[in-house]
Amino acid sequence: MAITALNKPMNKWCEFCDKGAGCKIYPTRPSECRTFDCLWLSDENFPDEFRPQKSKIVFTVEHGGRRVSAHVDAAFPGAWQEKKLYALLKRWSAAQAQKNSQLLVFIGKRAIAILPDRDVDLGDVNLEGNTIYYEKNRATGRIEVTVSGAPPGS
Repeated sequence: MAITALNKPMNKWCEFCDKGAGCKIYPTRPSECRTFDCLWLSDENFPDEFRPQKSKIVFTVEHGGRRVSAHVDAAFPGAWQEKKLYALLKRWSAAQAQKNSQLLVFIGKRAIAILPDRDVDLGDVNLEGNTIYYEKNRATGRIEVTVSGAPPGS
C-alpha cells in the first residue's frame, strides 16, 4: 500500500518494515497507518487461509463500507484467482451488489471489478483523480462499471 506521509510508493516495502517482525516505528507511525483497516485484522471470523501472508492479498473496507478492496501483492498478480479465494470474492460480490456497493481487485494501479456475473478489467486507474461508478442497467438488469473524473454537474 502507498503511504503518503512516509513518501512510500505502492508496491514497495516500507523502509520502516522489519520483514517478519513488523513496524519499526509502530508507536509513532503516521495516522494513515493507524487508521488503515485490514479485514483480516479487524474481523475475527475472517478465514485464516486468506491471511495476507498466505493469500498475498490485503483486504480492506473503504468509502464508508461501500467498497471492499482486495489489494494483491504485485509479485503474485494471479493470487486473487486461486480457486477458494475466487469463490469467496464471487460470494462477496453478490452481497456487495445487493447493497449497491463495490468489490474491486487492485494489482498495482490495475483495477478489476468483481461482479456476480462477470469480472470487468478496468485497466490502470488513477484513483486520485478518478471515480469508479457502478450503475444497474434498467434494460438488462446487469451492473455496468465505468471509470471517470468527477461526475457531471459537480
